[in-house]
Amino acid sequence: MKETIKKIKSQGYWRVNIRPLNFIKDRIASLSQCEEIIRNAVVELRGWPYPTAHYNIPILRGQNWIQVVAD
Repeated sequence: MKETIKKIKSQGYWRVNIRPLNFIKDRIASLSQCEEIIRNAVVELRGWPYPTAHYNIPILRGQNWIQVVAD
């Protein structure tokens, strides 16, 4: 994972954070439910779905966050 991040940051890259504008604790019951919401909120451009196109790579999970790093 660290090598992938190092490679990405050696060139131009985008960092995309998806979060609500106003924080409401326990708005979503679990990270699993959050992942399901993300999978159902796909936007496509020229046949490329976002963000679900990146679900074929490992998902890192914290206590209250989900992270995907894509090269």
